Amino acid sequence: MTGHWTRRLRRGFSALAAGAVAFTAGVGVLPAASAGPTPVTPTDPLASEQWVNPAVRPGEADSGVTLELAAAPGLQVAPLRPGGNLVVELRIRNDSGASTEALSLVARRGEAVPGSARARDVLAADTSLYGYYGAIEEIEALAPGEERTLRLSLPTLPGEDGSLSISAPGAYPVMFTLGDSSGLLTTERTLIPVTGDAGAPEEPAEPEPEERPGFSLIYPVTAPVDIVPGETGTAPEQPPLLLRSEELADQLAEGGRLTQLVDAYASATDADPELGYASCLALDPALVDVVDRMSRGYTVTPERSTQKVPQRLRDSWFRNEEEIPSEPGRGAEDAAEWIGDLVAVAEQGCVVALPWANTDLRAVAATGDTWLMREAVERGPFTLERILGTAGTTNAVVMPGGYVTPETYPALAWADHEQSGLAEGGMSAQWEAAQTAGGEAAYDPGGPVRVLVADNTVAGEGVVRDLGAGIRAVTYQSSLATLLAATGAEPTTTGYSNTATRYDYRVDSPVSRTITAGAALRAELTQAEDVVVAMLPEELDPETARHLLNVGGAVLADDSARPLPFGELLAQPATPTAPDAFVGAPFPDPSVTSDTEIAAARDHGTYLNDLTRIMVNEPTIALTRYGFTHPMRQELLLALAGHGRSSLGGYDSAVRRTADRLGALRGTLQAMRSSVSLIPPGNVYTRASQSSPLLIVAENGLPLPVKVAVNFYSEDEVTLHVATPLRIPARGSMTVEMTADLPARHDQTDIRLWLATQDGAAVSAPVDISVQTRAGSASLLVLLGALAAVLAIAFVARRSRTRRQATSAASKPTARGPDPGPDPASPDPHEPPVL
Repeated sequence: MTGHWTRRLRRGFSALAAGAVAFTAGVGVLPAASAGPTPVTPTDPLASEQWVNPAVRPGEADSGVTLELAAAPGLQVAPLRPGGNLVVELRIRNDSGASTEALSLVARRGEAVPGSARARDVLAADTSLYGYYGAIEEIEALAPGEERTLRLSLPTLPGEDGSLSISAPGAYPVMFTLGDSSGLLTTERTLIPVTGDAGAPEEPAEPEPEERPGFSLIYPVTAPVDIVPGETGTAPEQPPLLLRSEELADQLAEGGRLTQLVDAYASATDADPELGYASCLALDPALVDVVDRMSRGYTVTPERSTQKVPQRLRDSWFRNEEEIPSEPGRGAEDAAEWIGDLVAVAEQGCVVALPWANTDLRAVAATGDTWLMREAVERGPFTLERILGTAGTTNAVVMPGGYVTPETYPALAWADHEQSGLAEGGMSAQWEAAQTAGGEAAYDPGGPVRVLVADNTVAGEGVVRDLGAGIRAVTYQSSLATLLAATGAEPTTTGYSNTATRYDYRVDSPVSRTITAGAALRAELTQAEDVVVAMLPEELDPETARHLLNVGGAVLADDSARPLPFGELLAQPATPTAPDAFVGAPFPDPSVTSDTEIAAARDHGTYLNDLTRIMVNEPTIALTRYGFTHPMRQELLLALAGHGRSSLGGYDSAVRRTADRLGALRGTLQAMRSSVSLIPPGNVYTRASQSSPLLIVAENGLPLPVKVAVNFYSEDEVTLHVATPLRIPARGSMTVEMTADLPARHDQTDIRLWLATQDGAAVSAPVDISVQTRAGSASLLVLLGALAAVLAIAFVARRSRTRRQATSAASKPTARGPDPGPDPASPDPHEPPVL
């Protein structure tokens, strides 16, 4: 067998030996949303203007005096009526280092907006668009660090002093400005809903059912999953669950985010069946899976023991193995209760699986790894069915980030759950079938698969647009989704939103942004002619969730809209798109996964596939080869998950989490690489003859047998003969006998050896050996003999000289006093020369 140090070997180990390198992704993003070579922090000038348009509300985020809407008690319960008083609580805080001068607070409003798109324009616009002035409040000076809360009741009835003059229903942008003698310091803006009439009007005639727009609401439930990196599969039981923190336990406890989200949804839909028909709970299957495992007990620890690497006994004598700290998890009961609540919701209403860990499917597609994509979009419904008793709505993908690219959407055909073979044998059986067929699994589009995306990311008309290849884009209002995403403590910047109206949404308080989101949803529903799809944000805040559920239920109750079940939404007639129709983000997406991260994921996935292929299923071992490696594929999906990545405040932390996951997986793979290895008895082989065999030990530390080939490289013309493939037993070793044809003219030949898959992909670290024959070492033996003779002659001469010196000294008289010896500068002429 011959071999060489191939490009494929470098590809297989580049992520393991030196980390990820910059790599231009070959898949998936239009120029407006193209990935950079490395992640760029939002404060970097290279990316800052993609996050924040410097011309929008300049200086407000940096103001030393802040103004925020702390509460609007009436609006958080019901819309304002024309002429009613707008009651608000405003909080002013001096974060500067000096006392403020006299401050002035002014309430203003603009014209009613027809929908979300115009609302976004006005919220980002110059103050001149707020032409109606209301009350003016003079604020006494604030010392550094001082905070003050004002409760105001602002009239809206036209003609009253300080009135905002609102006489008709609509969605009105309201602005509070805070300034001093130097000018404007900051503003606080929100969109307030106004319904009904100022007097006591007659009830309006109920619109015909066909005239009411359909309303669907998608309610995501997802959170980062903090599994300790390095998990591998076991059988017949699952491996013990190790979590790095109690973050999930905190969210599952009473008052925690996840508990509040599910409770709010269950309460709202139980109280209002129409809202239940109109909405669908979008569940992260990775989250559901981990919480289900938590309910049976788990351990909190910062790291897990790595794959054991063989070592010599003497190397371990002075090694101090520190025990990894761990403690039992405290959230098992809360986890079980949460799963029970989900089961109750799933029995009564609609659920749909998000991609696994809500991972970035564009980045997954860019790796070109079929099995990674299948884990991302195919496994989810079957996980929900196993835990909740229902798979929910199938053949649907709620696209993280809100858009696909031309290179991404064909891969989503793996979400055709109706044709999936996972119900018969799981993904392991699918892997084996693909290997039997000779390679990667092929997909014959059946479908259709429906992918939920923003309406401005796919050219065409209608709610549902046919992209071809069995994929249909189900669209939702992009401007509405952007306003809904800009809620919570860490508002999200959607990648499909217009950069002209992007700013640091945190300059407005969470209360302001929640009220804005509710008003925008109401405005869309009351003015739409067809279908309104409310895509709630992936980082959904419980307070925002309750408010939006309340608004949706109220609009359904007053017959402004009709419930459109999720299944009916997906079944809407599809309009074809042109072959060259635009698909992708129309504006720059600063949160897109970088080339470096994609390259690292690609390398890890490649090695995982190679590792899986060399293992052999053993009838006496319950564990399968795909079952052993599939948790590491899910770890790759966790690494590519976008939790927090689309927010100004969360981007850097999300990038660190990705780097941490990829680095940890690299360590796991390095340990596995070391566990399948060649161990030569020594670095130099001396053979009795040219036909003498070479012996080398092949070791396997994996829980399944491996079937590998021995590949080699030498600068000399060498041929190695070895019986392949080698089958190394699970957690065992074997001695491999090889014969070598070496060049006769060389005394010593260097050879590099490694284990590889049958198609040449390296799976072990290389070892270097030197080979020589006894015939080839004759000249060396002659040289060593001659050197020994010279040393013997020198030794005999030295002994003779020593005896003569002793005899001469004995015949001389003893001198009185110490003998200083001969003067080194005048040696005794009778002294014999030293040999």
